[in-house]
Amino acid sequence: MRKIVFAVRFHILFAAGLSLFAGCYVPENFSANADVRSDGSYRFEYTGDLVFALAAQAAAKGKLSASDEAKLKSGESELLKDKRFLSAKYTGKARYAVHYISEGNIKNGSFEFLSERTRLIKISYDKAFDQVLISGTAVDQKTLDRMKEAGVACAGELVVTTDSKVVETNG
Repeated sequence: MRKIVFAVRFHILFAAGLSLFAGCYVPENFSANADVRSDGSYRFEYTGDLVFALAAQAAAKGKLSASDEAKLKSGESELLKDKRFLSAKYTGKARYAVHYISEGNIKNGSFEFLSERTRLIKISYDKAFDQVLISGTAVDQKTLDRMKEAGVACAGELVVTTDSKVVETNG
């Protein structure tokens, strides 16, 4: 079976929903790769920035104090508690440069990056149809406008590869 590659350019497309923008991480300036094999094994890799949205709003208004910046810097250790984060460095203005890798078998349970609430990508298995589903979270215009006001440029590239038959795509 031949390998099929989908590359999609996201310009402020993926992030959390309206209420989630207030306190979650949002992907920015990233390169992500998801490789899903016909046996259910997967490997997901993300290299780029994560923006702490609530703090980004304050930074855009010039309201991040030195104390706030210090608290955000301590967030590095919180991210690194998840062993899938190979690196996490606070770079200022509510942003972290991260490298993240997750591997497993999707037939053993779904995978979501970053979380169910702030989902760049979800990979799940539909046992009834013996199919792997890959999805993301689209955002409404009001949220996009709020992100832009906060200086969040959620742009990047997600490449999905598989050795399986692709049934449907919108990419």
